[in-house]
Amino acid sequence: MNTILNLGNSILNTWLIPLSEGWCLVDGGLKQGEKKFWKRLAKKGIAPQEIKYVVLTHHHADHAGFLASVLKKTGAKFICSEKNTERLRAGMNDCHTYVSTTPMLLASSVTTLFLDTYQCYPPVDVPYINPLTQPLQEEGFTFFELSGHTECDLCFIVDKKLFCGDILMSGNGSYHHAPAWIKNKYDLLRSWNSLNEMEIDTIYAGHGKPFSASLLPNAIQYWQDKGVFRLHK
Repeated sequence: MNTILNLGNSILNTWLIPLSEGWCLVDGGLKQGEKKFWKRLAKKGIAPQEIKYVVLTHHHADHAGFLASVLKKTGAKFICSEKNTERLRAGMNDCHTYVSTTPMLLASSVTTLFLDTYQCYPPVDVPYINPLTQPLQEEGFTFFELSGHTECDLCFIVDKKLFCGDILMSGNGSYHHAPAWIKNKYDLLRSWNSLNEMEIDTIYAGHGKPFSASLLPNAIQYWQDKGVFRLHK
């Protein structure tokens, strides 16, 4: 595989994966980051129409913020789990969830006070491809659905590299590789155990730098007993 690009920033990753012809974009970003995204794309010498596929790992605003615009401008085929489409049509996060640490409880509570800025985005209601039909199989992609960060976290493996959205994280907002928001801790642990059995060498998460899959067993062990804090009742 040729070089994987990151058109995101120090907080949020926006992965661009080379295909035999064109590129596959994984997630977008907050709606406020759209202009910088197009500037970074142009700086790489890539035209919008060279993005042939867009994969959405989950429906949160920091991943779907300018998704509607990207799909319109690129004309790319859209790969998305059916379980995410209701939230995409609503254009708003599900804030009834848990957070992994006390600092993130405080930070997340602040963002819910500014719903339009941080929790909402232009609705997306366009045709999509069911990832479980394996639409990029000829490129070596294998898609599968897990849960824990949300009700449905779309992941895929290519060349032993796992792209997992926020079901795992590193860097800001992460603690022992757990995401800041956890819909269901027990689903998350079941998903991690499933991943631990797969042939993966590197994890490309939605936040933080890529990290070795060898770190996953320690994270599983830590979160077996660790609690989480509810954001909203």
